[in-house]
Amino acid sequence: HLLRAEKAVVQQGIDSRAARWHDGQGNPVDALEHALRAADWAYATDLLERGAFEQIFFHDGERSVGDLSAYLDAAPESTSPGLRHRLVSGQAAVACMLDRHDRARELMDDLEALGRSDSRSSLVDVARLTLAARSGDRDGVDAAVAALVSADPGGVFEAFALSELGAMLVWQMADGLAVDALERALALAMQ
Repeated sequence: HLLRAEKAVVQQGIDSRAARWHDGQGNPVDALEHALRAADWAYATDLLERGAFEQIFFHDGERSVGDLSAYLDAAPESTSPGLRHRLVSGQAAVACMLDRHDRARELMDDLEALGRSDSRSSLVDVARLTLAARSGDRDGVDAAVAALVSADPGGVFEAFALSELGAMLVWQMADGLAVDALERALALAMQ
């Protein structure tokens, strides 16, 4: 048993170093894969915030990456409140993109319990938008769309926000508005 435990620690160290190497080479998704294997939740969160999230869910056609479920369930005891907030924000966004909306709602409740429910970050706003759209909360959708558009004008988060808004408007049979939002999202995606 001791040998097996030692081997796991060695492998974790290798994955941790590989994560940093891939990050240094400009490969945040490959870095994330190794950070997940190393159970380095803080570094995985940092990678998601710095571009891995967009690459996985918006550019690579939802490329399969390691065990994102392990990330969703990570609850490190010894994290600072700031890191805990960032981790929960990342977890909520990932949960939404993996269609685990119940888990995302739990995580958003955790953010509220941390006293950070008013936080502004693109990952939090992705979760807010996704959950509001799923529940038909037009005011919540509008607020999250506005936040994402102002945070990332002309970027992938704006395109995502407009496509989610367009999908909700189609569902609500507001065809003219839906067409406008979806055409704007498509134009951004084609850039």
